[in-house]
Amino acid sequence: MTRLQALVGGLFLVSAATCFAAPATVVLKSGDVLHGELVSNDGTTVRLDHAVLGQVGIPVDEIARMTVAGDTPGAASTVEIDQPFEEAATADATASAVKDALKKAPEVKDPWTLRFELGVDGSDGNTERFAGRFGFFADRDTDKSLLHFQTTYYRATQDGDKTADRFNTQIRNDWKLGSSRWDIFARAEADVDEFKEYDLRLSGALGVGYRFIDNDKTKLVGRVGPGIAYEFGVEDEKIIPELFTSLELEHEINERNFIGAYVEFIPDLSESDNYRINAGAHWEYIMTEDGNLALRLGFADRYDNLVDDGIEKNDLDYYATLNWRF
Repeated sequence: MTRLQALVGGLFLVSAATCFAAPATVVLKSGDVLHGELVSNDGTTVRLDHAVLGQVGIPVDEIARMTVAGDTPGAASTVEIDQPFEEAATADATASAVKDALKKAPEVKDPWTLRFELGVDGSDGNTERFAGRFGFFADRDTDKSLLHFQTTYYRATQDGDKTADRFNTQIRNDWKLGSSRWDIFARAEADVDEFKEYDLRLSGALGVGYRFIDNDKTKLVGRVGPGIAYEFGVEDEKIIPELFTSLELEHEINERNFIGAYVEFIPDLSESDNYRINAGAHWEYIMTEDGNLALRLGFADRYDNLVDDGIEKNDLDYYATLNWRF
């Protein structure tokens, strides 16, 4: 015989042996105690007339113990399940506490955000044109630092002739200074462009950053620090001292729409007339509920006022890409 069957039988016998409307005390497995007049017991539900709640029906499987007063003063009949109420209550309380702790436990967030970018466009007819843009981006955000890495490749042809062939890699680490808006950053960049006077340009900088705006919706960060650059493949290879300055904005319009922009001004400290400017902006639309697929439209502009004859100072790229996050 199961505990529930024993309880049902015991309650039924007690009720049958006692006049209805007899005073009764019901102790529930939850620990609550109800006092009232026993109205009925059909073997599945005990009905009690409570002074405040009125007539209530209590399923027998929720009852730990019930005591019904007899006709003789001082006489009473009691039925309880095999497992003592104290043990049952303790077990229920422990299970409930575990569930509550699991609900309240903070979710462990993956510090890494990875993104792959792909975009192609072209035309066919009087002019054959093809352009492709590929990129990989990785960010690692913790309480102590923010690491950013990106690598992009852009290639374009027109009527079979190559018009652009560019590869760029950047890495930056921001060391956070506790709750301060200030941080310390270090960055490095490698740039390969077939249509520039250099074969490879390496550059780096070390400095301080300041978060002008830093909330869930908007982030505006400025950075400044000394750096150097070295260009391989030019006639006069040398170390170029530079000053790196930048301003970067990210803003969430709503759950689906995001915008971003940046500008970098990098003057040559050895020759004040020479400088570089990098700037760009984008709009991103989240296409899926999980946020893993997005459409991004934007532009990237690179200006270098010191170039050889026959080479454009300004390179402006427009792009539309699909982005996969994983």
